[in-house]
Amino acid sequence: MGAHKKNRVKCLASDEAWNLFKKNVNVAEDILSLDPEIPDLAKIVAKKCAGLPLALIVVGLAMSCKKTRREWKDAIDVLRKSASKFQDFSIHKDELIYKWMAEEILKEYADVDGALNKGYSIIGKLVRSCLLEDTRGHVKMHDVIRDMALWLACELEETKDNFMVQAGSLLTEVPNVKKWEGVKRMSLMANDIENLEIIPSCPSLLTLLLSNNRLKMINEGFFNSMCNLQVLDLSKNKDITQLPSGISDLVSLQYLDLSKTSIQNFPVELKALVKLIYLNLEHASELEVIPHNVIASFSKLRVLRLYKCGTCKSILVGDNEHLGSELQSLKHLDMLTLTIQSVSVFEKKFHLQQTTELHSISMP
Repeated sequence: MGAHKKNRVKCLASDEAWNLFKKNVNVAEDILSLDPEIPDLAKIVAKKCAGLPLALIVVGLAMSCKKTRREWKDAIDVLRKSASKFQDFSIHKDELIYKWMAEEILKEYADVDGALNKGYSIIGKLVRSCLLEDTRGHVKMHDVIRDMALWLACELEETKDNFMVQAGSLLTEVPNVKKWEGVKRMSLMANDIENLEIIPSCPSLLTLLLSNNRLKMINEGFFNSMCNLQVLDLSKNKDITQLPSGISDLVSLQYLDLSKTSIQNFPVELKALVKLIYLNLEHASELEVIPHNVIASFSKLRVLRLYKCGTCKSILVGDNEHLGSELQSLKHLDMLTLTIQSVSVFEKKFHLQQTTELHSISMP
């Protein structure tokens, strides 16, 4: 609007919050007068917005179509069960954008740099709109905004069962497997899950976040029905030492994060993941061997992270002598992180194309 000065709107006092919420609920019709019980129920919903103007406006407008006390009571039940009881987590901006790339949200960008530029532009707009909070290179959602986003997603009939978010909820086992049917995006990160013994049926699943658990074992058939999975995050599971051969069923996978795990062998079955554009093996310090021609099979790879990967912290020596030549075959590789023992070793064994950008090269 060409304003000369911009001020951040702080959380509103209770009376101001109620007036703003009431104004948006009654935007087209005097909803609050339709039932004598609705005003009291509306005040409960308004209180859940914690004085945030954006939440008061969006939730108020969403509630403007609810004309009976039972609809309002149902909305309150959903809000009470929503994400605010769980811990909020921050995510590095680059990692968020890489996940967007894997889900083909930024598929029109042919290189990582262009996708990152667009991703940062989107994140900037979300921060300025108070939908995300900027925390030193990371972003997170205010718990009320997260509640609101999940609630609105569940309100839309076509997306009602698309999301399962139970991050940081002290789970020791995965949720009821019957609930996986139809889910598109699932986050079970930051729990205490040790074993994935189930064989779920979830052909619609696109994103599965299992980072920061206590995983030790994954059933051979766990990935059987996940033929459309695009994003898999198993990072920060320090007790997991091997992956099931069934991971080869993930033929649509584009993003695989195995960083900070204790996997010892890189399954040759991973050669089937020919659509991978992002692979993270950073700090996988127990990894001994990457079989011949596995990395070369990831011909679409754009980001490869190998920093401090391997038992000797340099994946380019020992039984992995072939890796240098395989990396040269990755024509679309834009970003690489790795650890080398010396400049001479690097120059002798590894000659990258000049167009490849190198990041985080570390020498012990």
